[in-house]
Amino acid sequence: MMNMKIINKAAPHLGNPSFFTLFRSYSALGITNSTHLENLIRKRCKSGTLKLDEALGFFNSLIHTRPMPSIWAFSQLIGPLSKLNDYSTAISMFKEMMRCVDFCPDVCTMAIVINCYCRLNKVDLGFSVLAIILKHGLQTDAIAFNTLLHGLCRQSESMDDAVELFEGIVGRGDPCDQITYATIIGGWKIKPSVDCFNPFIDTLCKERHVDKALELFQDMVNQDVQPDVVTYTALFHGLCKSGRVEEAKKFLNDMTDCGISPDVYTYNTLIDSLCKEDKNPRSNFTF
Repeated sequence: MMNMKIINKAAPHLGNPSFFTLFRSYSALGITNSTHLENLIRKRCKSGTLKLDEALGFFNSLIHTRPMPSIWAFSQLIGPLSKLNDYSTAISMFKEMMRCVDFCPDVCTMAIVINCYCRLNKVDLGFSVLAIILKHGLQTDAIAFNTLLHGLCRQSESMDDAVELFEGIVGRGDPCDQITYATIIGGWKIKPSVDCFNPFIDTLCKERHVDKALELFQDMVNQDVQPDVVTYTALFHGLCKSGRVEEAKKFLNDMTDCGISPDVYTYNTLIDSLCKEDKNPRSNFTF
């Protein structure tokens, strides 16, 4: 039988007596084929009217079906429960899935569970799910990391941990996207300033993710946040270190056009890059 903790957890919310019939398994209705069961679950989930008692009935059938149905079917049930804000039941379902011998996790399901833990302000347990992903050798995506970042940013006392996580993501080359940047910057709960953007642009450049740094720079400009000498110098240095000297020179021109004076570090970086390319700094640029 399905773990009784799930039933006890859900019992106060179950006003529909059909739950007990559903829980005995849909096999009683002649649904013994896993493909048929999965199709039925797909149809009910797409309807947007799936209730807790029905989801539990489907889940009970899935974990007792052999061969084990696809992980997609389980995710289809956990997802709606998460959207219904029934995070605890979704997590209980996941734990029950983990006990199944044939269970093989996927990133999509794990991301849903991470979100459930974060919504319950249990971000540390969200990280334990991330550990399971990595243990199984799965390639995680930006969604999982963004969810953890968002969970940390919701707790103002955890912003240092959020910044550390971001730096780790960038340093390891883990997936990140515009939502990643928006989450970490928005976590400060203030109107974004250049000082919010600069540390992340600098980190991306130092890790040679210059294109991502340029995307973040454009986002900053689009939000009417004016770059300063620190912003330009970080981008300039990142472009030079990546061998993109011509682009770096353009940034230096833009910088001076905006009335921002380059510092000695900026010029030294350019000279160093031109020398490495066996070019004469004086013939390539007017200082």
